[in-house]
Amino acid sequence: MFCSGNKTILNSASFSGLSAYWDDYTVNSDLLKTFVVLSELQSYTKTAQKINVSQSTISKRIDDLERELDTELVERNKKYIKLTPRGAAFLQYAKEILRIEQNAIETLKAAESVCDCINIGSVTSLLLSRVSDCLVSFQKSCPGVSLHIYDGCSDEMLNLLYDNRIDFCFSFFPFRDNNYHCREFAKDEVILVTSPKNFNYPDGISAEELRLLPIIYDELTRLADPAWFDYIYSGKGRTLLYLDSGFLSGSFLASGIGYGFVLKRQAQDAIRQGKLVEIKIAEREKLEIQSYVVYRNTETEYKRIFIQFLESNDSANDFY
Repeated sequence: MFCSGNKTILNSASFSGLSAYWDDYTVNSDLLKTFVVLSELQSYTKTAQKINVSQSTISKRIDDLERELDTELVERNKKYIKLTPRGAAFLQYAKEILRIEQNAIETLKAAESVCDCINIGSVTSLLLSRVSDCLVSFQKSCPGVSLHIYDGCSDEMLNLLYDNRIDFCFSFFPFRDNNYHCREFAKDEVILVTSPKNFNYPDGISAEELRLLPIIYDELTRLADPAWFDYIYSGKGRTLLYLDSGFLSGSFLASGIGYGFVLKRQAQDAIRQGKLVEIKIAEREKLEIQSYVVYRNTETEYKRIFIQFLESNDSANDFY
């Protein structure tokens, strides 16, 4: 048995007890509903009132059902309506068919609601610096898709992905597994900044000089080159502050507290406003942090929509 529109397709294997009554046939579910209501109310008039159709429509539907089944289901009598033995036997199956059809409809509706929601996890700092702008852009282009957003550390987000609780994970660490796809998401430049009142290195600063300065330790920007940053932070300069995400460092630095590394795009407004100044690092290649988006290889329609959106924006810079 399967449903097609308001048609229910039956065959002799669908219900073993009915094989003596019919071969393969197609039954309109409206006919079944009418038959079930008529069996309960035992009145053409009351059945017509409940279903909100004419009495002649009720009679025609019962006739059509009997013709399709090639058997008499209802005994016609001026005083009462009674099911024939075959009609009584068929009633339980008619109810079961309608129940299954309703369950199928509800299941499809539930599946549609799930497919319209994408579960996204992101490292908190990446969510604030990059992913939030990406998701805003996505929602503008796909307003019918809901987003459920989780944030935390990389390990937490990757565990959620592994447990299939999120569909996409944005992280600073590539995830190598044959069951998952990992693609580059964005690349952010890291720069050294301080307050204008501390700007004593207009021609740039060397790593050795930097190791002597009071500095703010930032775990996020350290990802650009962990070994180099560990060397810098191990110098004789005093560590003024330890930060996990780096998003608080800008306010401390602008107030004149030491030197520190920040994401360039994060500091651009403060630099334009004269609250911060960038200090070039001598003999040092550009510092950059690469971020990634990871998702399970199996695709569903709603995941394809988001993947296509990411692919249409080759660089995360396209979101800004």
